[in-house]
Amino acid sequence: FKISSLKLINFLLLNPDIDLSICNNEGSNIIYEAVKKDRNDYINFEIFSNLLLKLDKNILCNIINNKNNNNDDCLLMACNNCNNKLIKKLLDLGSNINSKNHEGQTSIILTILNNNFECFETL
Repeated sequence: FKISSLKLINFLLLNPDIDLSICNNEGSNIIYEAVKKDRNDYINFEIFSNLLLKLDKNILCNIINNKNNNNDDCLLMACNNCNNKLIKKLLDLGSNINSKNHEGQTSIILTILNNNFECFETL
């Protein structure tokens, strides 16, 4: 399952004819879905983050800051999942640290609610 997910993401990221900003019926794009699934280790972080670096920085910034129907973005999901490595990478790529979900919670608030001091320090 890991390999097929990575192959699919690699194909999507490297195919110039595919618009990565397209969202599913929940308002989530492919990058958000990958971040969400990373909690269950479906995606190898190092390979995933290296694939992201192949995208234009402005395009990538828009994609990772996209909000789904719950008003979540990639950074909020990574904070909710307590994934410190991914939080660092998303911040480096231009995630909006002041973004709020549908409950008005920021990334910092989510790390506090999850009692994750390491992620809190990263933010």
